[in-house]
Amino acid sequence: MEIKEWVGQARNLFIKKEYLQIILPIEEKIVEFNGINEKLFVRFSKKAPFIEVIDRSIPQLRVNFTKDGWESLYSGSQRLSLLLKLNDASFDGNYRLLLLIETIFQYTGVESDKKLLENC
Repeated sequence: MEIKEWVGQARNLFIKKEYLQIILPIEEKIVEFNGINEKLFVRFSKKAPFIEVIDRSIPQLRVNFTKDGWESLYSGSQRLSLLLKLNDASFDGNYRLLLLIETIFQYTGVESDKKLLENC
């Protein structure tokens, strides 16, 4: 899955599960995600649409993934903090925002697992 697809999945999760919106930042935050073939700027905010891809902006956080790093994170087999230790991901910027991003990945991973169980 591409990073852009994950953004859509995360946005839908926060729209459906209103109680999750409490973890989103009050002031909008911009995160730059860099994969092997993908570079995206993503805005996180308490205001709808909550999580969205934007053209360009000055990010408060940059997260870089190796190919294996992104696939491990999305599949739920590794947490972002472990990927940082394994050098499959790196970051530059706001550490507290990085923790928020890790939490959002955990919520989307749990939601993906539920869909897999429902389809069995």
